[in-house]
Amino acid sequence: MVAIKLAFISTLLATAFALPAASGPSESPVLDVSEIDARGEIARRGQGIHLVNCPRNSLIVYCANDGSSSCNSYPSSNNVVRFGSLFQWEGGNYGGTFSTGVVFSWQIAFNAQTNLYPNYSGVGSGTNGFTTFDCFKDDKHTMFNDANGSGACKAIYYCLPGTGMVGNGRVKEREALGDSAPAVPV
Repeated sequence: MVAIKLAFISTLLATAFALPAASGPSESPVLDVSEIDARGEIARRGQGIHLVNCPRNSLIVYCANDGSSSCNSYPSSNNVVRFGSLFQWEGGNYGGTFSTGVVFSWQIAFNAQTNLYPNYSGVGSGTNGFTTFDCFKDDKHTMFNDANGSGACKAIYYCLPGTGMVGNGRVKEREALGDSAPAVPV
């Protein structure tokens, strides 16, 4: 008799935990198609850092909400590091300091712009002292127009919070094969 009562109570509890707790009608989650990017992937959300080349200079751009349209206009002074000329992003340990004092440093494979790395593949890593980032090769789409009116600013790389290990194995593999070159700012 005790075994029957325990079986009944177990079934009752299992049913109670399996049912949704909502009192109203439940809806299936629906994916908004605007959240899917051109590659058919769910659009990036959360913070992101972009390494951008404009016609006359390079920028590091911080986007607090990387998936929002606010990252498609020239960034505010707190969210950008401006280099006085074009910068070669690849091949070394580099960094830039935002006006807030936060330093973003990165390492990208020296040959990341070659065909060995297709667009959107992992090419390196970075950190801002608070978060570790994985860096990816971007497709050089126009992010926004330069504030000077000199033309389109193109996204060369983007970095998203992650492990900091993306691309590092491939970098090490190529270095072991003797495929290395010094990095020099342009």
